[in-house]
Amino acid sequence: IKDVCKKYRVYFSTPRDVKAGGDYLVDHSIYFYVMDPEGDFVEAIGRQHSAERAARIIAEHMGDWEGGRKKKG
Repeated sequence: IKDVCKKYRVYFSTPRDVKAGGDYLVDHSIYFYVMDPEGDFVEAIGRQHSAERAARIIAEHMGDWEGGRKKKG
């Protein structure tokens, strides 16, 4: 998991004094990662984006594809 977090620049931190089986809070980054149909990273959508802007970003990227294939152009 730590390797994937590094690749996607995800931040997370767990408390140092956690007892096995105990409850704890995890501090972490908050992003939605937009991936294309081929599994490649396209864009990260964070808290700075409104829901409306996030929807536009996703729709724009979806418009780049048709039937699972990247549109030429």
